[in-house]
Amino acid sequence: MSTIAIIGAGELGSTLAFTLARRNQIDAIKLIDASEGIAAGQALDISQAGPIEGFRTAIKATGNLSEVVGADVIVLTHPAKSSKDQVSGDEELVTVCQLVKYNPHATIVCAE
Repeated sequence: MSTIAIIGAGELGSTLAFTLARRNQIDAIKLIDASEGIAAGQALDISQAGPIEGFRTAIKATGNLSEVVGADVIVLTHPAKSSKDQVSGDEELVTVCQLVKYNPHATIVCAE
């Protein structure tokens, strides 16, 4: 069973989740976002496309970072922000440290 956790349900994260689901080679995708409602909406859209596109990948939405437990791969997407609002390297390091704490054996990929 292969599971991918995607941190960030914005344009990049949700597009990645849909593209991976559509390939029908992954058992489950966990779409994780601090705005759980956005993650839930994106997950619902992707799930509803399954019967039309012909895939059965399970999509789960959550706002809890600890849901990365059990994922084989974790993709950390950067939020779309202006240059004034760039996420500091310290914030990213804290996030990666949390991910490693919850799932020390997963491969972590940072996408921008």
